[in-house]
Amino acid sequence: MTTLRALIALLLLVSFQTIASAQGPFAHKGAARDAERYEQIVKSTIARERTAQEWRQDAFKAFEQGADLRAAVKAFEMAIVMGDADPALWLGLSKSLLKVRVEKTSIDRFELPVRATGAAYLAFQRATTPEAKAQALAALAEAFERRSMWRPAIEALQESVNLKDDAVVRDNLDKLRAERGFRMTDYKVDTEAASPRVCVQFSEELAKGHVDFAKFVTVDGKDPQSVSAEGSQLCISGLQHGKRYEIVIRQGVPSALARESLRKAAEIGVYIRDRAPSVRAAGNTYVLPSVGQAGIPQTSTNTN
Repeated sequence: MTTLRALIALLLLVSFQTIASAQGPFAHKGAARDAERYEQIVKSTIARERTAQEWRQDAFKAFEQGADLRAAVKAFEMAIVMGDADPALWLGLSKSLLKVRVEKTSIDRFELPVRATGAAYLAFQRATTPEAKAQALAALAEAFERRSMWRPAIEALQESVNLKDDAVVRDNLDKLRAERGFRMTDYKVDTEAASPRVCVQFSEELAKGHVDFAKFVTVDGKDPQSVSAEGSQLCISGLQHGKRYEIVIRQGVPSALARESLRKAAEIGVYIRDRAPSVRAAGNTYVLPSVGQAGIPQTSTNTN
């Protein structure tokens, strides 16, 4: 048991944020490592005196009943240990792991989603039909979500829909994109500059290259004077102090991610307040002469 715990604990030390371009239309290095380690753990389990078919029947029965999902997990693992190579077992194992109820303070809260990731990825890799692969990717996305890995979850759901257009999966994809995909997250108003501007912040980097971002922005229903993209923010210039503006960011703003653009228009009402009163010397240092110049040049803003 100590050895098994130690092997499982290794899963928590791996970083899973890089999307790989390895075999197949969908690949993820972190999930692949999860899959390899979890398969080793499962196959190192000592099998009991039952056949793979008996374990298989017990596994699906326990999963469908839902009363003892830990028993379902054990039965799925044992069926695999006994040599049943059906990818559906890995898929059932992943789904069972995700449905197990755990206490908030339990280490299983972190371990089980990692194991579910590995099981779902194995189901995807070994599935032989587009429908089976799509189902495995949907389960993989749920495991990614449980671990707050939003971008891999979106990619997995998108590939699942590409393989088989399922209404439920597509709805999950739309909801996840709306909540965690490319979107406007905030905005800030730079009022202290001589020429004020409003910068709209997005969750991801904006598309690079020759992109006319101005066509995605209106200011009081008109084209903006100037729009510039800076990393993950879009800045609108040509505004004036002491005025209110209604800014609309239109649907379709392109991101640096493939197939990701702003799915919903955003409206912002802003007031550009006057600059704070200030007085400053026109240069860095001055020494008053004994004759001639009788003062120091100054620049004032909103003050006499």
